Amino acid sequence: MMKNLLIKWILVVIVLSFGTDSFAQFAVAGLKGSKGEYCMTKLTEDDYKKLKKCITYFVCPQTLLKEREELQILLDEAWDYTDIVVIGNDEVKEYIKKKNSAFIDISILTNPTIQEIYMELAIVGEKRVRYARFNLNFNCKMAQVIKKDGTTELFKYFDTEADILNLKPGIIANYLKMIATKLNEKEFVDCQAKIKNAEELKNLEKDTLFITDNAKIKFLATAFKFGCETDEEVDVEKLMKRYPFPYQFVTFEELSNKIINGDEFYYAICLKTQDNLNHVSVYKSKTGECVYNSFSVGAQFVNGDFEKIAKLVKK
Repeated sequence: MMKNLLIKWILVVIVLSFGTDSFAQFAVAGLKGSKGEYCMTKLTEDDYKKLKKCITYFVCPQTLLKEREELQILLDEAWDYTDIVVIGNDEVKEYIKKKNSAFIDISILTNPTIQEIYMELAIVGEKRVRYARFNLNFNCKMAQVIKKDGTTELFKYFDTEADILNLKPGIIANYLKMIATKLNEKEFVDCQAKIKNAEELKNLEKDTLFITDNAKIKFLATAFKFGCETDEEVDVEKLMKRYPFPYQFVTFEELSNKIINGDEFYYAICLKTQDNLNHVSVYKSKTGECVYNSFSVGAQFVNGDFEKIAKLVKK
């Protein structure tokens, strides 16, 4: 049984019987679906027409609104599917009942602890039509807040304090650019999609792969704090020993700026979507296209995560 509740700017989804086997950092609904249709159902031609008529509102936490003007410029360039407007979560009430409005806002999946946190594109009305999503990075503080104080305090934490690593202007723009491409092509991308574009990955034999530096963080693996961040780093040589090609670690802020500057490169976003699920996805900076997508289970990112990519580069 699923219960959907729109409170302020966050959709909290409580799923009583839901697995933790999601694979992708993103998903897009389409005319054709997979057998499982894990998190995105099929769209109809009418669904596409409805979205095309909409203004899309990108709902930001206060922590991101300080970059509102920059983000608006970037999203105007990246999102060619509809008009798009950046708003704060406290502005949603002004638009929620307007006709032809779509929203990209934060959603939380709980069971009863946090399973996933993601930005979802949807039209909210008598029937909620879900078009696409991309995951946000999980950190241990989020689990602690919801366990101790419940969802109300979690809302406040997201709005005023949370540093969501991949919620940075350049990175957001590329997520939306990729989603717009899939919607224009009416292509279905399921949450269980595994992507391996070997032709593109061949370029990494010589091209530098820029990797988000959270992959270096050492995470706790105790019974009570599994997957929680520490101030320590893993041995980078051991982490990357099975990836013999050029690479460089960057912060999410540095990555966002490189995208905004228009540099042409490949980058790997390392994302924790739960305390025990680690995703590595490789993107092209110019188009936002995802050329590789996989996941592993455990507290840490490990050398096997990058060995999988290396094997495809060698093919």
